[in-house]
Amino acid sequence: MQRQQHWVTVPLLLIVAILAACGGPAQTTKQDKVPSAGQGATTEESAQKKEEPEEASELTVRQVIVPETPQYIEGIDKGAQDAFKEGVVAVYTAPPDFGVAVEKFSDAIKKDKQFLEAYFNLGMTYERMGEKEKALATYQDALTNNPDSLDAKGYVGKIFLAKARDSRIAGNDFEADQWTDKAKKLLDEVSVKEPDNVAANNSLALYWLSKDDTKTAEDYVKKVLSIEPRNVAALNTRGLINYMNKNYQIAKWIFEQKVLQTDPNSTEALTNLGLTYLAMNEKPRAVASFQKAIQLDPENVPARMNLAAIYLDYLNYAAAQDQYRLVIEQQPENVEALIGFGTSSWGLQAYQDAVSTYEKVLELSKKHNMLLERLGKIYEGPLSDTKTAVDYYKKYIAAENLPPTHVLAQKVQILENSNFEMPKQPDSEQQQLDEQGNPLPPQPSDDGATKQEPTENPVPADSPPVSNDQPEKSQTDQVPIAPPPAEDVPQQSEEQQSE
Repeated sequence: MQRQQHWVTVPLLLIVAILAACGGPAQTTKQDKVPSAGQGATTEESAQKKEEPEEASELTVRQVIVPETPQYIEGIDKGAQDAFKEGVVAVYTAPPDFGVAVEKFSDAIKKDKQFLEAYFNLGMTYERMGEKEKALATYQDALTNNPDSLDAKGYVGKIFLAKARDSRIAGNDFEADQWTDKAKKLLDEVSVKEPDNVAANNSLALYWLSKDDTKTAEDYVKKVLSIEPRNVAALNTRGLINYMNKNYQIAKWIFEQKVLQTDPNSTEALTNLGLTYLAMNEKPRAVASFQKAIQLDPENVPARMNLAAIYLDYLNYAAAQDQYRLVIEQQPENVEALIGFGTSSWGLQAYQDAVSTYEKVLELSKKHNMLLERLGKIYEGPLSDTKTAVDYYKKYIAAENLPPTHVLAQKVQILENSNFEMPKQPDSEQQQLDEQGNPLPPQPSDDGATKQEPTENPVPADSPPVSNDQPEKSQTDQVPIAPPPAEDVPQQSEEQQSE
């Protein structure tokens, strides 16, 4: 027997599900007996406590019944509630219509400036659209018009964490630390005044997750789930905690059977599920999850970055470059995307594009000295510009403080001076070099023993390593004349996925 629900309560559940990873549920303004945003025990929630991974043939979608005759909550303008309902319906479509949602939530706020749920859902919609500044302004407006709202402070703190993440991606650690400190200070203030505040606890879980402290993060997640067992933000974070602890089967079960059953449009859960499949070495399923996340949200940067990394791993440079290009259009200073784009360009033999992209990264960040060596290899090889190659090699040697005995330093001496003689070593320790100055593999002695240990810091091989499970390349996969090194762009961190 289905119980009748106030429609304002039902949409809040939907919007929380869809915008879960953006930071927690909106709170109802009136208390009632109807389960709201996860309140109320069911057999599904009881099953969660077991945390046993289960296999399911298909994902089920929770059915939501909206009464034909609306029932309004007292104290909130009825016109604001009507607009809010239309905004929720727009968000819950597949794919979501964020433009209409923004319009309707904004209309609800204009009609009733004390309607906190409208502010929170508008802010979370902006976050899903990649408009963090607008989201922050919305939460701050909520705080201005409702100065006693601890929830609003919790959401503001969450945006500070998101800005910290973006600054760190761009290579600006100092700015990232500033945003992180501001977020922690604000969230601690909320937590002291209201220890069970859902918005703050969800954000604090993300904070500790970004510090790789999964135990403390889970403590905050449990606080949320003890109040709202179906809170999708908390469930998503709990899945990430299991992912970080290498409990991949449980993480997969949480994303599939908990988050996506509640919200089949959760691009965050789909992206994190893709990461979990990657960890389980199920790359086809990972690709499918990332592609579905992108289909629902074309501006999903983490999904595109991870999809691009898979394409790059399989030497599909054109497909990887397309994904990195779309990320760069959204985030022109995304350092990792720029590195990936440059490496893809190298693989496609677009050497000038690779050079210009790598040089841009070096302007934005001082943390990627390896690009100096890559630029040297490009100039030395396909561009046949030895002088520029040597300049970049020298910059790399200085940045890494390599000793004169290092093989790359000796290689520079050879490139600069054809009369340069390698330091003489005892016959038993003599190092043989190839035409480019790279060390040759040591030759075994007659009795099968190796005469010499490999050089401590050899120059990386030009060809990227290929994993044993890589498929054979089709005729359309063009292997470059001078392939780039294996991409060292890390997949998106759990901190980034959870935002």
